[in-house]
Amino acid sequence: MAASTSATAGVSFSLPSHPRRLRRRPSLLRAASTAAPPSPDLSIQLSPRPSPRASPPVVPSLARDRAEDLQAESRAMTRAAAATVYTPELLASRYGSQPFQVAMRAAEVLSKLGAFGLKLLLDQQRGESSSSAKRRARAVELRTVLTRLGPTFVKIGQGLSTRPDLCPTEYLEELSELQIWLIPV
Repeated sequence: MAASTSATAGVSFSLPSHPRRLRRRPSLLRAASTAAPPSPDLSIQLSPRPSPRASPPVVPSLARDRAEDLQAESRAMTRAAAATVYTPELLASRYGSQPFQVAMRAAEVLSKLGAFGLKLLLDQQRGESSSSAKRRARAVELRTVLTRLGPTFVKIGQGLSTRPDLCPTEYLEELSELQIWLIPV
């Protein structure tokens, strides 16, 4: 908004035209309206004080970091906006016409996890499950199986890595490596 200027008694006042600021500075309005005629040799320019809420000057590196953060957030929001929202109708339309592909994936998941479970059962029957070296080898195998099955199973492994009540220590240590597993975007 434009500022109004009043020149009286040789004093020039610049008053903001914003009504809220005018209400806050009634003494300036009175001084401008009741003063003597202007003098050509005296001119004082008054402007409103900066608001106390004004932010401190930003260091250039902080501004650059903030700009990078905003750009990264913008990219993430763009990816999120373009992401597929899974609904039962979408899944039915996508995989309903491909029952063979769905059956093959189910067979892959069941065979890999089933083979791992069978190895654990055999280790337990042979009495080898108490061996720390054997548990470490099985933990590495589980991490490998989960990684090969894809991001959903990696997420399950990450969840298991935080549950000491469900997994032995060797498994926790090995599955915690999945916490740094990154999915390329």
